Amino acid sequence: MHPTRKKQKKKNRQVRQAKKVNKKYGSLSSHKQVLLLTANTITTTTHSSNVVFAELHDAPNNQHILNVFQNLQSVSSLHTLDLSHNSELDDKCALELSKVLPPLSTVVRLDLSYCPHVGGSAAFNQLYHSLLTPKYCVLTALILRGVQLNDADFSSLLSCITRIHTLDVSENQLTDISMQQLSSRCLQATSTADSAGGGSSVIGIVPTKNDSMVKTNNNIETKVVDGTAATEATTVIHDGMDTIETADGLGIHRLYLGQNNTRIQTMVDIALISPRLSQLSIFDYGHGITTKSSSRSMQNGFRRKRCETKIDVVCLLIRAALNRTMNNVTTCDTILQRLLLTYDFATIIAGIKCLSLDEVTTSNSSSNDDADSPLFWCLHKQGLSKLVLEMLLHDEYS
Repeated sequence: MHPTRKKQKKKNRQVRQAKKVNKKYGSLSSHKQVLLLTANTITTTTHSSNVVFAELHDAPNNQHILNVFQNLQSVSSLHTLDLSHNSELDDKCALELSKVLPPLSTVVRLDLSYCPHVGGSAAFNQLYHSLLTPKYCVLTALILRGVQLNDADFSSLLSCITRIHTLDVSENQLTDISMQQLSSRCLQATSTADSAGGGSSVIGIVPTKNDSMVKTNNNIETKVVDGTAATEATTVIHDGMDTIETADGLGIHRLYLGQNNTRIQTMVDIALISPRLSQLSIFDYGHGITTKSSSRSMQNGFRRKRCETKIDVVCLLIRAALNRTMNNVTTCDTILQRLLLTYDFATIIAGIKCLSLDEVTTSNSSSNDDADSPLFWCLHKQGLSKLVLEMLLHDEYS
């Protein structure tokens, strides 16, 4: 591509992003604005006190980034700092950012996505601590998508989180160990609440020595021959009471964990504890296990909603098993198998009835009687043979 065209294309992208963010923050003030950072932008702008969103992408070198950081304190109303897609963002930049951001105390959202030097860096781990310690704890959203984050990094990050609204660690190198640590932290402080899903759940840790590793990425499965610690523990739901223990879950409302080096069984188990996390409203664990709405899900007659009950989780996992765009046959069967091993038959049937009724409602049918019976609904869907076989084992269906 010609250099001039490439430069113009980049400029157009920045303009579109600026319009998008200005629209998002327009309700705060008509004077709030976006600042596209360069080495000399902050010192020359006349309205830096009105800036709420600042972004810097594709910086030519780390000195350019350092020059920007040294002038950040003049942006006194900064709300969001987007530093994604910077291959030159290194440890020196992290150390400088650790000095600049805590005293600023206005930045609540930090995006470091797709910066390759973030993962495995002690300097960036120190940055998280400086932003999340109780003294300066104003950061509510941390976006670390695709930064080569490993289990040690995630463990360090979790140790300093007391409360956070949005956490995105998808597309990294996290294993089952990180998912188990996250589950434990989220469920530490529990309280008793009614379960609308018909039953309760008590989390436990069980060995899974022979399970193969499945990478949470579209149509990718990687078997691990020599079992590691990551395949020796996972979270499981057990039924048996009329109440469900709930937890604050570190205050997390939005959680994104997909496309890591974890087994599909583990991501299903994370979904199974969702009703216990009282604050969690939106999550994406990969393989279509998500509460995020999509045009495809609406076309299929499914409406996403928060997972507050066990029936909600059943609906979520069956929708994921029907997603053959993101999952192959083996992955879909694994999701259903985990569901059958965990929830009682009556809860699963209740979930299928909800899905069938939801399709009728979405299609604007005049009568709920048009909803298929659970058996016929499953027969009409590709990939639910495990559920059909389970139903045929019960007298009322056979």
